[in-house]
Amino acid sequence: MCPKHGPYDEFCDGCAADRRQGDRRLPPAAQAQPAPVGNGTVVLTEVVARLEDWIKIREQQGLGAPNTEGALRRLIDDLEVRAEFGKTKYGTYLRTNNGRDAAMDLYQESLDAVMYSAQGLLEGDRHAASFFNTAVTLAEQVAAYLEERDGKVEKRNTGDGN
Repeated sequence: MCPKHGPYDEFCDGCAADRRQGDRRLPPAAQAQPAPVGNGTVVLTEVVARLEDWIKIREQQGLGAPNTEGALRRLIDDLEVRAEFGKTKYGTYLRTNNGRDAAMDLYQESLDAVMYSAQGLLEGDRHAASFFNTAVTLAEQVAAYLEERDGKVEKRNTGDGN
């Protein structure tokens, strides 16, 4: 631990060296996960199928703003591009049962979303406040799930017998 910068300050050479060596003292949110492995289901295929179903349901029920279908189609296109990026980076598409903790990946990515939306907010992006609130809510919910799952907090009694 760096007495000047604290245990995980990115500007401290000693702390940065500890991180590069996989120091297990890092909190789980800062620990790298193993490279993905395995032959599970390609997640993109399932996500695209679900989004296509959403589009059909919204069309049938006349739900959503006129731009909704276009936004979902752009989302599908962008997910496909990101999947190719991931395949290039990791050598495989995101798959189920890949040796990684999906909930921890989600938590780490949601923390990034909090920071990026806060950056936009601080830079004057008028939409960033709602993105920030959404990102914080997601991160909060995933953190609570991880704490319960990993036994760090007792399951709350909801009063309904569960």
